[in-house]
Amino acid sequence: MIVVTGATGNLGSLIIEGLLAGGLAAEVAVAVRNPERAASFAKGGIEVRLADYDEPRTLERAFGAGDRVLLISSSQACG
Repeated sequence: MIVVTGATGNLGSLIIEGLLAGGLAAEVAVAVRNPERAASFAKGGIEVRLADYDEPRTLERAFGAGDRVLLISSSQACG
């Protein structure tokens, strides 16, 4: 399983589109702060996981079941 952060941003969206085009939806999960913004990914067969850096308890579930993580940085400050 590949977990991709920042999937609802510009770069993340392009990466997810490429993974979908390659038929890898079943092997990908997205870790996002706002799951509602990732609804289109869920419709495409991608697992959507909540990953709120201000809520550390969400991170274990978001990243725990992944073999690899593609971490796309965010300009949003935490805290």
